[in-house]
Amino acid sequence: MPVTSIWRSTVLPVLVGAVVCAALAWSVYLGPLFLIPIGVLAFRYPLRISILGGLLATVFSFFIYSAPSFAFWPYTFYFGASIAILIWTIRFSGLRLSYRLIIASIAGTLALGPIVWSLLRDPAVMELFKQQTKAVISMYEQASSADVVQRSIIEQQMTPEGILKSIEFLGLRGVAVAFHMVFFFFSWQVAQFFSRSTQRRISFIQFHVVPAVIWVVSVSLVFVLAGTAFSIPPLEIAGWNMATLALFLYLAQGIGVFQFRTLRFYRFPLGRFMVNFVTLLILFSPGINAIALGSLVILGIVENWVPLRVLKSNGPSSTPGV
Repeated sequence: MPVTSIWRSTVLPVLVGAVVCAALAWSVYLGPLFLIPIGVLAFRYPLRISILGGLLATVFSFFIYSAPSFAFWPYTFYFGASIAILIWTIRFSGLRLSYRLIIASIAGTLALGPIVWSLLRDPAVMELFKQQTKAVISMYEQASSADVVQRSIIEQQMTPEGILKSIEFLGLRGVAVAFHMVFFFFSWQVAQFFSRSTQRRISFIQFHVVPAVIWVVSVSLVFVLAGTAFSIPPLEIAGWNMATLALFLYLAQGIGVFQFRTLRFYRFPLGRFMVNFVTLLILFSPGINAIALGSLVILGIVENWVPLRVLKSNGPSSTPGV
């Protein structure tokens, strides 16, 4: 094989993907996008290209984070693990995507563990966290200076130690898993878009949750109640994480129902614009977005018993290909 051909088909994609990946990870504001270049390699090129690109990007991250001090090895470990997880979710087709994302979110949460452990043991990091937290608390206190009751609540409840315990409490009880579920799904979607992949696009309209998942929700609630009542934290934590994953599946099913019901508006450009505009407006409206997401979860659960995506028998199908 000519050298030029090897350069274009292997060396150049690996180098570009690895450099962009490491540069994004090093960036303060664009850090969450670091998986996208490797995802593009996984979609557009053979498996070996994405693996080589991921390995080279991990080497770069080692010199960026860990070479000055091996105390930062957890960052390199998480970086490499996240890349491997995304490549696996894209290239492995033995499981449904929903199951792959569940496994990926659990694996990503476990890979994050060493970082959390190292941060909690670092006095300098903890001191910086306390200083930043105090600055934020002071800002809230100044904003509520006229309200004596609100100021008193902030002074008593909002402390660096209390905020840290709250973050730890929520992180262990599903927030970390939910973050990774969104993180890997977002990276998948954007990478597929930029790669112009010919693979079938993800459509929530065809997504259906296995009926047995409702039992997972029931069992998880039993775990939460039992763990709380009998003071068994591992049981309670397991219950919250099980419930988080199951509810994410029902959220996807609820989105599928919503898309199915609004499909008729997509026939017209104005209708398509209005549906997308209203959806974005709701998602970025504090308070309203929580109600909307909760409603979609309930809608997904209700579809277990009520067929919400049944086509009308009188007239042509509104779903392409059906």
